[in-house]
Amino acid sequence: MKKSLFTLLSTVVAVQALLLSAGCNNAARPSGPSESAAAGSRRESADPRERYTAGGGQTFLDTLNRGHEIALSAGDLPTLEVVPAVSFSSEKIVAGEPRFRIQILASSQIDMARREKVNAENVIKQPVFMASEQSLYKLYVGDFKTRAEAEAALPEVRKLGYKDAWVVSVKAAP
Repeated sequence: MKKSLFTLLSTVVAVQALLLSAGCNNAARPSGPSESAAAGSRRESADPRERYTAGGGQTFLDTLNRGHEIALSAGDLPTLEVVPAVSFSSEKIVAGEPRFRIQILASSQIDMARREKVNAENVIKQPVFMASEQSLYKLYVGDFKTRAEAEAALPEVRKLGYKDAWVVSVKAAP
């Protein structure tokens, strides 16, 4: 009997502890003076930022940053330079027509592809294109009308350090 009473009592205590930790309280239980004092101190220790927004409409951070504001003028912002598009070939490209390019890189990291594009533009005397295909960023060199032209340019690209470069066929953009 004593063992079952002890088990029952420990179960009740465990359930109450779980309810308290979950934020549940016993609303039916009358609150004594010590509990109402604790509740009052909880209200006083609420978020101190609330008293700033209730008054003048300023937040806690507004009061901390007062006097440290900055202002920007149009002269502080960089100006964008408009550069006309450069055509590398005088021939007219028909949309959907197969073109040939030399692929020099395929990477899943866009930052690496962007850095390598800048490097390739400084080294290779052909236009460099970056394309996104599924989760890869690919760099292509040149824009050749025939595979033979691309194959002829491939040894020069490989000699510049792109040993794994190869010719690919792409559709011309509209």
